[in-house]
Amino acid sequence: MERENRAFKELINSDDIEIVTQSEIHDIIVTREPKGRFIVFEISGYTAVDNSTYDAWTEHFNSLEKCMAWFKNREMEWVQ
Repeated sequence: MERENRAFKELINSDDIEIVTQSEIHDIIVTREPKGRFIVFEISGYTAVDNSTYDAWTEHFNSLEKCMAWFKNREMEWVQ
């Protein structure tokens, strides 16, 4: 699992997005803790959670590219 996570981390190419399990992503959505940005790989695609404002913004994507673009767009919203 560690090797897969390391390879996945290289694919997302971001130090501030944490790879978590399905159970962990569920807990983050429910409790809105901890603060941060999270992603989980699922059979049907990727679930991304931006909890950097403790609002647990959540989206599901069928491709990693779309998922990462969503994170990038969320960053741009903070700047404006």
